[in-house]
Amino acid sequence: MRKMNSMESKASKLAKEILDATGGDWIMAARELKAQAKQNPELLTDVVGPVISDRIWQAIERVTPITMGGGSLLNCPLSGAEHRLLGGARKADLEKEIGFIEVHARKCIENVKWLEALVNELDEGQTIREKFTAETLEAFREKFYKEWDGKLVIETPEKPSQVRKLAVEALYINKGEWFLALQSLTQRVNSDSRVLYQLMSPVFYTMVWPIFSQVSSDPIDMKPPFNSTLSSGWIFGDALTGDLMDEIAIWEDAGRYYLRKIRWFELIMEATGPEDRVEDHVSGSEVKKLWNKAFQDIA
Repeated sequence: MRKMNSMESKASKLAKEILDATGGDWIMAARELKAQAKQNPELLTDVVGPVISDRIWQAIERVTPITMGGGSLLNCPLSGAEHRLLGGARKADLEKEIGFIEVHARKCIENVKWLEALVNELDEGQTIREKFTAETLEAFREKFYKEWDGKLVIETPEKPSQVRKLAVEALYINKGEWFLALQSLTQRVNSDSRVLYQLMSPVFYTMVWPIFSQVSSDPIDMKPPFNSTLSSGWIFGDALTGDLMDEIAIWEDAGRYYLRKIRWFELIMEATGPEDRVEDHVSGSEVKKLWNKAFQDIA
């Protein structure tokens, strides 16, 4: 068995103490552990440490496309066109890329709309499992699919975000070099506990359950539909309206990112000949301006 270091031992010890104090109630204990982690940066880092770098990377990526080796956005790799950078792409490559991204955008927006539908059904203080049975939940989901129009639109305006603001500042200070921006944002996150909490709060619970499972003699049931986890890590069946709203924010953030990339590629296609490469018509500075326009177009 791997020997835990001192910090891991402290977090595990606290998790066990909270579980004991709540009579083994994983849900109550998880909320209490998060409340304490908000006031204790050392505890927060201990719980979410393994995924902090991933979240910082994501924060940068959500405000600028990642490039191969840094530099111009013409070096942005395409996901749908194998071994192709944006600068060497033609219209057919861009169309394929848009189709690839639309799949992800559709999933995000579908989840947003589904969660919004659930929010509208819950009374104040009521959980999903208190509102629905497995049968009524399935029937409600079928009803949702019949009524959803499938439009790739996020209607809620984007809310201000300190993390996003700092990511933009890091890119500006480092003249768009995303690798240097990653380093700058990492330093800021490590030096400001409030920023660290804002960055990691949305995924805190994904890291809690493994800790609890190590210190609890009773395993937690993760079987769907009610005991499966949301993207935030919270248990679906025990979600209140606030938990669902937090989950909606996660999917809206991802959905906007994909919609912005779609809009970006559409603008690039408009500026590129049907058979020519992107770099034959669009310079590095111009492709950056098109990204900024796409970012603003999807509010």
